[in-house]
Amino acid sequence: MSYIRRAAPVACSIYERVPSGGVVKPLDGAAGFDVIYARGAGGSPSNRLSGVTMTLMASEISGVGQACDTSGFVPARRPYSVRRAISVDVDRPMGRSGDILVAARGTDLLTLGTSDDVVRVAEESLQARITSGRVIQEIEAAPRIPGIENLVGRNSLRGLRAAIRQEVDGEAIAARPARVMLDDLVGISIIADVAWLYWPDAAGPVEAEAGKQIPPVGTCVGFRPGASSLAGTFGPEDVRRVPNLNRGGDQDAFHALPPGHGPSVRRIRRIDVWVDGDIHIEAMFQDTASLPDGGRAGVHEYALTATVDASTRRVLTLTPQPMLLPYRECFDAPASLAALIGMPLAKLRESVLVQLRGMAGCTHLNDAARALSEVGELADMLR
Repeated sequence: MSYIRRAAPVACSIYERVPSGGVVKPLDGAAGFDVIYARGAGGSPSNRLSGVTMTLMASEISGVGQACDTSGFVPARRPYSVRRAISVDVDRPMGRSGDILVAARGTDLLTLGTSDDVVRVAEESLQARITSGRVIQEIEAAPRIPGIENLVGRNSLRGLRAAIRQEVDGEAIAARPARVMLDDLVGISIIADVAWLYWPDAAGPVEAEAGKQIPPVGTCVGFRPGASSLAGTFGPEDVRRVPNLNRGGDQDAFHALPPGHGPSVRRIRRIDVWVDGDIHIEAMFQDTASLPDGGRAGVHEYALTATVDASTRRVLTLTPQPMLLPYRECFDAPASLAALIGMPLAKLRESVLVQLRGMAGCTHLNDAARALSEVGELADMLR
């Protein structure tokens, strides 16, 4: 067994699931490391990403009952910066065969000379009711989005992004948080059934339409042929707790989140933008699920940093850092973002769908990259 130090500190207890008997125990020799990645027999080859060697067998290592210091901590807002914060809460109060209730909120904050000197540029919300078969039954937004009513009856998994382009007033949502929230309807439709991994007794009877939401082989790098994700095993030792969002005492750091009761999942994003010669981006993305004891379990999490040429608005650097992912194959995805270097920032939303389709990328990392498409407009607020 070899140990590899990870670049970013993620203070978390790491455990090894020993193959013989499935006994869970702490790894020996872990003291003094910010986080330990373990590589054992059968582990996937280590990857090189931004000069950091990383190896993780996510399906075989987990922090059992331990809280990880992930990027759920919201850093202080920089002077002369813009912060976009997005949250999408998905409640399942009527069981697995019942409707999916979506409540999203997005804010854009312009911070000037000090953290107290704040301009609330945008504050928006979106609500939707989606069937367990992923058909949109109701949808509304504030401020109103012209054409959003045309999405009723559309499938929230297949063809929705094309429908948004065709049916919704593009100029009305350009560069707004609502553009990201609409796009995230696809992502949350993918992960909505994750809630039942943690609330099996609340799932209720599984109707045929609700039981067919397993991603097919080839959907992404994590579901490639032969991947560990296809085994479909999940137990208490796989629960990886994450802390509640920590604003560090700054109530403007991120908008208030609903307390959450019962089975639910949540997606949050933070995108910080500032200009220092180039346009600089620091972003995070996290999916979590509620737990019956009131805590939260981590599902997906990435951090992203990027620089963009201020004149040409083309991507100069783009560095993803996986923080928490469900399967070992998922950790092969970050290298795929190299294909976006040199791309026009404003074209990322569509370029990602072309360049990183299927097993060429990770569905959730792709979403994180696509959400950067409007960064140019956020940077323009700083002029």
